[in-house]
Amino acid sequence: MGTTRIASGKLPGIFVIVLGLLFLLGAAWSAKNTFELTTNGVHAEGTVTDVLETQETERRPGQPDRTVTRYRYMVEFRDTMGTRVEFKDSVIDSTISHQKGDKVPVIYLRDDAEDSATIDAGALNWIVPAMLAFFGFSLLAGGIFAVKA
Repeated sequence: MGTTRIASGKLPGIFVIVLGLLFLLGAAWSAKNTFELTTNGVHAEGTVTDVLETQETERRPGQPDRTVTRYRYMVEFRDTMGTRVEFKDSVIDSTISHQKGDKVPVIYLRDDAEDSATIDAGALNWIVPAMLAFFGFSLLAGGIFAVKA
């Protein structure tokens, strides 16, 4: 009976360790894709064809609700074969950084232009894998600390 209490007392820590490992798995997958795109990707110049705005209600405890606007960009470019490709960038901005008609750098994989294309943000392309790794290591460390305590 004593071992059951000890084991169940460590369950939250074990859960946090598993969650941290899942974040690290996501970081590795994202880093692999980003590495493939940055090392094998083809660069092109694209044109913003549309700025998509969405309104979201932001709720914070103890504060009134507020409406915020988020922006995504539709971009068109021509691949190395001259085929027109249009894509919706995966990044969602809280401030508008491009206008319709703006020229933007694009990076894509030659064999999968439509699904891999993104606005090339240089070093910021690595922000998603970096954040996932940060949270993964933080959760992992917290979980290990909780299990050992």
